[in-house]
Amino acid sequence: MKINEIIIKLAENQNLDILATLENLRAMPDGGYGYRYTEGYDPHSGCYICEQSTYIGQDRYADTLRIYLDDGTAIVDSTWGSMTYWDRFVYPPEGEPYYAGTCDGFRMPPSWVVEKPRK
Repeated sequence: MKINEIIIKLAENQNLDILATLENLRAMPDGGYGYRYTEGYDPHSGCYICEQSTYIGQDRYADTLRIYLDDGTAIVDSTWGSMTYWDRFVYPPEGEPYYAGTCDGFRMPPSWVVEKPRK
């Protein structure tokens, strides 16, 4: 089975609209900072990873979607130049998504994330 077919199959039971989220991440504008887009399978983690990232000086800025092909968990990360603070939203294949980042208070997923309507 090809990776695209696996992702489509995993997306069926997800609270995250994986395909729409992938398309939004792929289509994000650069904004003039020299963002680089990468996408592919990482055999060490078992993830399909899509990422748009750049460095401004020593600081790394990135929006990342990881899809674990073994169980279908999707993780959305946003980093903005800090090794201390980042946002992470976890979308398990069953159950409610949850925040697992380092910031206090109520956090919203990035605008490129598309969640399915809750049942």
